[in-house]
Amino acid sequence: MCSPACIRVTIRILKILGYIIFGILAITSALCFLCVSYVTLLIMLPPLERVHIHYMTKLTRYLGYDKYERWDPNAKFSAWGAPYDAACGEIRMVLLKLDCMEPANTCMEKIVMFERDEWIRMNRSVQEKIFHNVSKECFQAMNDPIIRNQSFYHGRDCFMNVSREFCALDILYYLDSYYEFFLKFAMTPTQDGCGIYEKILSLDCQDSMEDFRESVVRLKLGNQTKDDYLEVAKLCDEMQNCINNLTTSCAISLEFKRKTKEYCEKMHFLASPFWQCIQRLKTENVKPDLMKYVCLIGHELSDDSTACQRFSGSSECIEGFMMDQCGFESVEGFEDSLNYLLEMWDC
Repeated sequence: MCSPACIRVTIRILKILGYIIFGILAITSALCFLCVSYVTLLIMLPPLERVHIHYMTKLTRYLGYDKYERWDPNAKFSAWGAPYDAACGEIRMVLLKLDCMEPANTCMEKIVMFERDEWIRMNRSVQEKIFHNVSKECFQAMNDPIIRNQSFYHGRDCFMNVSREFCALDILYYLDSYYEFFLKFAMTPTQDGCGIYEKILSLDCQDSMEDFRESVVRLKLGNQTKDDYLEVAKLCDEMQNCINNLTTSCAISLEFKRKTKEYCEKMHFLASPFWQCIQRLKTENVKPDLMKYVCLIGHELSDDSTACQRFSGSSECIEGFMMDQCGFESVEGFEDSLNYLLEMWDC
């Protein structure tokens, strides 16, 4: 049995332990209350520095920020034209789970990263031919960016219906959630450089570029007749006309435009009566009248090794011989054709 003194000591110890436990619970409750209050204030009250997030988030519309931010003439806008909302919107709700005590500037940095990732993902996807197919299905090709933007805005249902047949699920989710935001930067000309709008615009020429590529493949596999060259030259002209008629063709590389221009010129030359005459004279190994055409003495027309020497001689002599053999049509623009030929042969 414990003595009365022992009982009194035990009671005092239990009281002290009770005070300690109660104090810990009180401090814990106070910390929880402060944390919840901080999170609530962080969400519901405007921060000292406005944080960038586009106004299309559901939370901003629900809280009413969109009403005064969107139409406020004094509101700040980002480079893409999206306003800065009052409380970081839906994205902040996600970020609070990760960084409960992070200040607003950290939230801003993460939002910038979020939008950058969305930009990169859309930048890859809009280069696909799918968007060209969708735009052809729903809308006419329009060069006026304002009309184009309005057409896509009012034709949202049509755009989304066709997109479901072609687009991946993640792209469909993006378009369905951020359609108006997509229009903001994808249907508005880029002020500096070449952006998404210009890349989508260049897709108007995707079909003609693909037809041209296929014709080049067929040409390499075929007999390379005059008709083959004419077909490629025609498709090449159509492609170049399409590119030249774009409001801006910055999304198509200068190297591609330079090479296709050179290729088009070559196809027209190979289909010309001038070249066809040279090929016939070579294939048939025509024997010229050497008394009349002394420039061809010692030359076999089928011998490619002396071609540069043969055509670098007297141009009047060569022109007369070709006109006699192939007619006047073959020597129209003779000097230009001859210069192109010598350059093509690296003479």
